[in-house]
Amino acid sequence: MSSSHRVQIVVLSLAGLIGATFACNREKAPAGLPGDGDVVARVNGKEITRYDVELQGKHSLGQLSVGSIERVAYPKLVEATIQSKAIALAAEKELTATERLALEKEVAAHREQLLVRHYLKRHGPPKPVTPEMALDYYKQHPERFGASKQKTYQLVGTTRVLAGSERAALLRDFEAAATQGDWKAWAEDLAKRGHAVAYSEAAAGDRLLHPKLRELLSGLKPGQAPTPVFIQGRAYVARVAGEAEQPPRAFDEVREDIERLLGPSQVSAAVERAAHEVMKTARVELVNAPKPPAPHPLASGRKP
Repeated sequence: MSSSHRVQIVVLSLAGLIGATFACNREKAPAGLPGDGDVVARVNGKEITRYDVELQGKHSLGQLSVGSIERVAYPKLVEATIQSKAIALAAEKELTATERLALEKEVAAHREQLLVRHYLKRHGPPKPVTPEMALDYYKQHPERFGASKQKTYQLVGTTRVLAGSERAALLRDFEAAATQGDWKAWAEDLAKRGHAVAYSEAAAGDRLLHPKLRELLSGLKPGQAPTPVFIQGRAYVARVAGEAEQPPRAFDEVREDIERLLGPSQVSAAVERAAHEVMKTARVELVNAPKPPAPHPLASGRKP
């Protein structure tokens, strides 16, 4: 066999090997994103693909955008994606060097968050908030769902503006308010004696009360001697009657709110579990990291 034939065989063999290698690479190459090869529009030469439009739909309409909602909204989504691209390209031209660096840092931070979310989804997704967890939180924090203690008050007040002589006579009778046990019966007795008065019960938060009367009630303390006051020409005496328990809203009404509230804590717990594993092999080098402050001498019992 001549040398020229041997060279030709070697070249053909190399070509076949390289071709096979490329074929293997093509077979192993990951599949492209669905729809990312379908160009929908171009803005200043930048392509927008069907994948970009569908991604816009997921961001604006949520994960349920696929299907009938997406088909109906698709033209609007294309328009919104084009507008977003045009604004982004215009904004990019105006960036200063410092703003560009800051934007790159923000993009990198957002990418990092997406990667953390991806890692958690694959290796240890956050545990769901169970009904037991929600109920336990509900029982421990009833005040966050409307539970409260409200003071209740007794009032005796005039039903109309009094003339001077009527006012003086009523104020003399109001002096006995502190010694009366049953204010309702006392008010009825005053009315029988000709005074234009009425008995009522209220809470300081009652919106039907005059603002100045609500202010008066909220400042009263249990056992405080009632003092006559005039509001818009009418006389009143008031005292604290007791304290009423305002129950929280029903658990079924607030359960979804509690689950949303506890969700981030479940994510934090998942991050801690993942960090515990990955930090076993991570190489960490602190460079110019701030040191924790030294404990104050008095904190450890030592004298300065």
